[in-house]
Amino acid sequence: MPRKGWKKNPETGKYEAPEGLVETAPRKRHDPDEAPVDGFYRYDSVVNKEPGKRYYLLDDDDAIVKVAMGARMVERRPGGAKPLYDRGSDADSGYRIRGLTLYEMPESLAKRHDAMAVAAGADRMSIIRNEARRSPGGEYVEETVSA
Repeated sequence: MPRKGWKKNPETGKYEAPEGLVETAPRKRHDPDEAPVDGFYRYDSVVNKEPGKRYYLLDDDDAIVKVAMGARMVERRPGGAKPLYDRGSDADSGYRIRGLTLYEMPESLAKRHDAMAVAAGADRMSIIRNEARRSPGGEYVEETVSA
């Protein structure tokens, strides 16, 4: 569909811009800065972190996956890692804030899981690129993809 004001040239069959029309550059996108859904990063802060451990605030569904990967719930103890805005009592076994529970995992194990996720993503991307190269108009390149 032609732009508003453009007319079809009967000789060429193409639509042409009206006389005196100045083409402008497309508008630049102005995306907002990244922010969590509720807008408060500060609630997700963990204090007194132990070196060599990675901390996660997880809901019950995500906790099942992280526990299977080797994470464990952080137990309450004096001077230990805890959420910045902890409102729980000493009777609680762990830390729970806004429906999320604090878990920890050794940094070496977390990095190993991160590397496996990056490798799996690279494999999927390689498959997509190969399919694009084999499609009409694409350039076919033989690549082997490890599973």
